[in-house]
Amino acid sequence: MPELFIVSVIALMVVDPAKFPDFGKSLGTAIRSLKKAINRLDKFAFARSETPTPLNHASRLYLVLRSPER
Repeated sequence: MPELFIVSVIALMVVDPAKFPDFGKSLGTAIRSLKKAINRLDKFAFARSETPTPLNHASRLYLVLRSPER
């Protein structure tokens, strides 16, 4: 809990409080697009394999960061 307070204080010092809604919106958009990319990779991996196995989170992130669509 103290960590959250410290991070909040630092965020207030770095980001203008009036820009918090824009910051939250852009962060939400980034997270949403990352989730979509991970789901696309899962569908691609399942379609390509004869015995589909889900990717672990590290493999997903690695593939997302290496994808040319980024």
